[in-house]
Amino acid sequence: MYLTLLEGHNKFWIGDKTTVLLATDWPKWLSHWIQCGQKAIPFHELKDLTTMSEEWWKFWKVLQPEWHDIRGVKGSLGQSHHEESVRVKDWNELSKHGVNSVVTAVTGLAFWGYLAMGGTRHQKDIWENAVEELKWVLQSMAST
Repeated sequence: MYLTLLEGHNKFWIGDKTTVLLATDWPKWLSHWIQCGQKAIPFHELKDLTTMSEEWWKFWKVLQPEWHDIRGVKGSLGQSHHEESVRVKDWNELSKHGVNSVVTAVTGLAFWGYLAMGGTRHQKDIWENAVEELKWVLQSMAST
């Protein structure tokens, strides 16, 4: 339901390079899964959950505005990376509409979560950190 609302809010249309997130740093497993209509599990693109999470975090960090200052952070993010004054921040780098939008990160996170349920507690914790990070960003974007 929330994904449908997000797509509706983002006016799910095909835009040009200035209005969409570029797919240059997307994990291969995410690109393949989207190209398959999110129906097939791209086992040939998957390595292991640890590598998958590292690739998602790398992808996510590249998308962030420079002021968020997390591109050099190793590993997953937590509350210590959240600023209190986000209401005055510019989220334009992430606030893209259409096929390649923040919805892509949400769907990738959902797919990773589906697979993480079969992983270790540590792997699930890393995924849960990603959920909290994405939730914080979406709430911050909505409040500006």
